[in-house]
Amino acid sequence: MALSIQDGSDTCADCTAFFTDRKEMAIERIDNEEAEMNKRCSSLEPSKVEECKRKVEEVCQRKKDKANSQVEGKRRCKDCKNFLNDVKEKEMASVTSVGELIETRFCGKLSEDRQEKCESFIETATEKEIELLDLVNVENTCKLLDMCGGN
Repeated sequence: MALSIQDGSDTCADCTAFFTDRKEMAIERIDNEEAEMNKRCSSLEPSKVEECKRKVEEVCQRKKDKANSQVEGKRRCKDCKNFLNDVKEKEMASVTSVGELIETRFCGKLSEDRQEKCESFIETATEKEIELLDLVNVENTCKLLDMCGGN
């Protein structure tokens, strides 16, 4: 899993999609709750149905506003940092396990003199990739993605 900066706009497509999907799921859940509550309102006596539906709409709108503001605010920043830290962690684990797999399955089948060179090359390549992953500054990346303000 690699993150990519796309179309030169400094927008991480994977991060943006993650946060957009999360917001849409919250709003969809609220819409479903609103529909269910409106059904319950319809079972009230006729004089109270409209007032009930109006109150349900107000409450659900506040919930939607809160869902939108969470994605817009500090929670979005925290989620971005957690997301990128998880990606870095998984990438580092993946790099290490792929290196070990190549050493075992490929280098181990070579002659002894080539096996040492192969293992040394894989170890160096793995270290370099981990160094590159360490260069990813999560806080600065989230700021560049407009997920965090000047925090």
